[in-house]
Order: sequence, then C-alpha cells, then structure tokens
Amino acid sequence: MRHFEQPQRQRDEAVRSATFGAAAIIYAARSLGLGSTQMIGFDDIAVHREYGLAEDEVPVMLLTVGPERQGNWPQKPRLPVADVLDFA
Repeated sequence: MRHFEQPQRQRDEAVRSATFGAAAIIYAARSLGLGSTQMIGFDDIAVHREYGLAEDEVPVMLLTVGPERQGNWPQKPRLPVADVLDFA
C-alpha cells in the first residue's frame, strides 16, 4: 500500500518495517551466540545528521549486536504465555 502525501502513515510503515527487520537481526544474532537489544530515546536529529539520511528517511531505532556480557541473564522475566494470549 502506498502512502503518498500521508506523512503519518509513511512513518507508521517505517516503524513497522524497522520492527520486523530488527526482530530478524536479533534472532540471527542470537543464533550466532551474540546478544542484541534495541535502543530507544536517542537523538533522532543527530542520528539523521550523522548518517546522512535523506529527508524522507526516518531513524526508528538503534540496534546493538555483540558478545553477551558475562553475568547477564539470557532470558528477561516474562509473564507466562497463557497469561497474555488466548488461543480461543
């Protein structure tokens, strides 16, 4: 679907696409024994400038990938799937 002349829809699509891409990178990193996490709260204007992004490109998130830190637990606390998902 094209979102010409609809900046909010364009941004929404960028966020969705980046999220799926980041998930794929996180899973690939994990399969290689690497840790990964997204970073939010960054200065998007500085990122835009630093990487020379075009005016219509949106920095959605930063993603770190590297060796896992010693002592970092591999699975963060999560609710059981049955508590948050209904397969009815």
